[in-house]
Amino acid sequence: MKAIVNLEHSVKQFVIDETPNRCPELLSKAQRERALERSFVGLYKWYIDRSQRTRSWSADRTLRWGDFSKTHSPEMLQILEGFFGVEQFNPDVTGNITHVVRQSYGRGGFQVTWGAEEMRHSDLWRNCLLASGQRTLEWVENYVDLLRQGEWTAPWDDPTRMLLYQVVQERATQLNYLGAAQIARGDHPTSQLTSDIDPVLAEGARLIAIDEAAHYNFFLEGARLMFYYKPEETAEALVDVVKFYSMPGRDLLPDYQSFGQALAKADVFRVRQHYVVDTLKTVFDNLGVANLAAIDDGVKRCRLIPNSQGRLRETTLFESLDYGKLEDSVKSLAKRINAYEDDAQVACLARTEFVPNPAIPPR
Repeated sequence: MKAIVNLEHSVKQFVIDETPNRCPELLSKAQRERALERSFVGLYKWYIDRSQRTRSWSADRTLRWGDFSKTHSPEMLQILEGFFGVEQFNPDVTGNITHVVRQSYGRGGFQVTWGAEEMRHSDLWRNCLLASGQRTLEWVENYVDLLRQGEWTAPWDDPTRMLLYQVVQERATQLNYLGAAQIARGDHPTSQLTSDIDPVLAEGARLIAIDEAAHYNFFLEGARLMFYYKPEETAEALVDVVKFYSMPGRDLLPDYQSFGQALAKADVFRVRQHYVVDTLKTVFDNLGVANLAAIDDGVKRCRLIPNSQGRLRETTLFESLDYGKLEDSVKSLAKRINAYEDDAQVACLARTEFVPNPAIPPR
């Protein structure tokens, strides 16, 4: 009898010792979707509050348009035209992506807000062209009419791919505006446009770059949430987005080639440096991704190697993703959202709780 008791104790101890700290079966697909959606709602409400308190500016009132330079170079005017031109597809972008994410309260609400903020960027670039003295109101109106004969369509109808597309796009756009601001301040280290110093343009580009940084951060936080709760699906989507990404407006702006050449001459945006290094590398670092090749390999192995239950193949991705960093980021986001909810006194209505994903291996 004593031997049987000892054996039973040994078996129990073995089970305890060999059981992983996290069980990959604890969260169902529905539970993960619920955790994601509640996090997106909290992120959206936190974003709205911060935007209204810290980035409330007007395209008409904030800047002194009478002081705008009247001597900008043809290359700078081409850049400003391109910036304004891309923004003319904002109604298409907002409508298309809002439709793709319409099932999500948080993502749908943010997308509408994003569209309103992008529209004031269009207003600011329009004012720049008019204030330059080199483009008339009639010219601007005709240009808008020409551009809006075309229509932007979303490259994917999948919410995950569109989220990752916007992560990449917002980072690249932010770099464009930061570069333009540097030129207008006169402190760009490599640009050939040395005669385009203009404090008004510098401030306008800076304001828009700050907006784009906020947009990038929203989409980045969303991508982290997706990687945390749905790693295999998100990794596969990231591979597709990076492989097939193209700048918006490439096929819609009639003068896109001239625009691209002006950006390159000004050293505002070069594909090899600013896209590959300053955009993709930053995105990968922020997501805890080693590199695209590692993620692609992980996705391929996911398709080939199921676990003993034939499920949760995303565990093979853990070698190419820094899940410790990822979990820390998701926890940090939850704390910031909770701090907002407490301060706004809405935590009693609906508090955003951090839900650990048991499929993530312990550190």
